[in-house]
Amino acid sequence: MAATLAPAPGTGWPRLRAGLSVAGEAVIKYWQAFAIVIALGVVAFMVLRSGNESAVEVPGWERSLRALLDQLLVVRPRTKEFMLGYPALFVGLMLLLQRRPRVTWLLLAAGAIGQVSVLNTFCHLHTPLWASLLRVFNGLWLGLVVGVVWWGLRAVGERLLQAVWWSPER
Repeated sequence: MAATLAPAPGTGWPRLRAGLSVAGEAVIKYWQAFAIVIALGVVAFMVLRSGNESAVEVPGWERSLRALLDQLLVVRPRTKEFMLGYPALFVGLMLLLQRRPRVTWLLLAAGAIGQVSVLNTFCHLHTPLWASLLRVFNGLWLGLVVGVVWWGLRAVGERLLQAVWWSPER
């Protein structure tokens, strides 16, 4: 028997238990299982890349980007902060403002990576405060630039999908 996805009655713990019961009886689709595997892979990759001694080698393009940023900026921002965290937060907030909640929560959760990175920046007590502040500032403005690029790519992708995939002729 298929589970109904109606809201559970009550409040607090009973409602949570009822909701978990309904979720536990729901049918998992193949795309959902695939998305979970991909998400777990991304999390595993991030864990392997974290720390001073990474278990995964940094690719050459990223080393080149780091070297360029080291030359252009006094303090280089963290890569995950300006390439993933802030852009995801920016796009998630823009979608939230447009009342398009479909993937907003995923983007906002990914945006938390940038905020955790900022916190980690200030955990290095041996680094001067001015360097940490500059690193966060550089990460923020670079992340906003990358976020605007993400936003533009999203708009172009939506238009392409509407023209090709969601066409009324199909």
